[in-house]
Amino acid sequence: VKLSEERSRELSEIVNQFILRRTNSLLSKHLPPKLTQVVCVNLTEMQKEMYRHLVFARDAYMGAEDRTAISTQVLGSIKALQKLCNHPQLLYQRDSVYTSNKRRSNKYGLEDINQFFPEGFGNSNFGRRGRGANSGPIPTTSADYSNCEFSGKFLVCKRLLQAM
Repeated sequence: VKLSEERSRELSEIVNQFILRRTNSLLSKHLPPKLTQVVCVNLTEMQKEMYRHLVFARDAYMGAEDRTAISTQVLGSIKALQKLCNHPQLLYQRDSVYTSNKRRSNKYGLEDINQFFPEGFGNSNFGRRGRGANSGPIPTTSADYSNCEFSGKFLVCKRLLQAM
């Protein structure tokens, strides 16, 4: 036991020479205090419509017998709503091999979520919008693919960056 403790201490001394550990107590001496500011942002109209769709589609999908299995679907619903609040484009269902063979989830109202996007969204002539490698030509400016107008958070960030 003594030998193993001694070997462990030796090993720790050797390894600690190569590990740089910056603890909170060390860093707090050199960094300004952390400032947290909560900003409440309204959803865009598109986000509100999609939110209503996701909530009501999920309720309509679940029958009385399915309500017992609700715990298995809660995480998926929460993740879909989280994506929607960040940016609706994260929910866009691009037609591909993956989505055409019924891998789209109809449990969360995502099977027809594309109806909320503008006509032509995801086409190559709409710019690099949507997800996937086949989404069109490489954009020359961030305005070609960022779609800030779809997300309340992105609109606030855009305004902040323009003010800087």
